Amino acid sequence: MALARNEREEAARERVVPAQATVQQALRSERLLKHVRIVPGWFHESLPPQGLRSIAMLRLDGDTLNGTYEALRRLYPLVVNGGIVYVDGAGSCRGAAVALRTYLRWPIGTRIVEGNGSFYEAVWWRKGVAFADESLYF
Repeated sequence: MALARNEREEAARERVVPAQATVQQALRSERLLKHVRIVPGWFHESLPPQGLRSIAMLRLDGDTLNGTYEALRRLYPLVVNGGIVYVDGAGSCRGAAVALRTYLRWPIGTRIVEGNGSFYEAVWWRKGVAFADESLYF
């Protein structure tokens, strides 16, 4: 039997709460909680959170084209120059890689990382800082 949309959304929220509590506990134990803001919810509904003016480190885990694109569209402008952007799934989720190329207007076919046959899961860069090795650009 298929679940109605609101039942699916409620089930998803129930799975998020324990994960969020686990992350918050880890941050608290390392005395980092006051420096991190966890924003639960759908990207298009919850981002950017009220009062957010700048981001020093942006970590995205949207996996899909729409999720990653929406998060970039709403948060990347807030990343400070020299800030770190980390996109999980860019190597294993085609949607995330396409969202990066689309949002940042990099041509399709350019490499995310130098391909040597090894697998990569995520990509990261510092906003506004050029790489010494041009092959690291998308």
